[in-house]
Amino acid sequence: MPDRVGPQTRFFEQDVTLKKNSKGEIMVSSDGTLEPTATVRITNGRTGTVKNAAVSAEQGFKMSLGKDVKDGDILVVQVNDAAGNAAKP
Repeated sequence: MPDRVGPQTRFFEQDVTLKKNSKGEIMVSSDGTLEPTATVRITNGRTGTVKNAAVSAEQGFKMSLGKDVKDGDILVVQVNDAAGNAAKP
């Protein structure tokens, strides 16, 4: 029977860390709150840029959003499990 249920998440704003690295890139990460093997997709609402990262076995992820993130940008986060089911917001 196919998996039709989205990943269970406890993903809240306070679970996410945004930092600028030494190259000027905005790095985003979260530890221990997501379903392993899920994919995190972050879309910058201003630029339309989309970035993806795999969730690790430790239930976290890390990715670079690049240098084109500005104060006030809205970042839309979507989590999908390995079967492609989306987590409920």
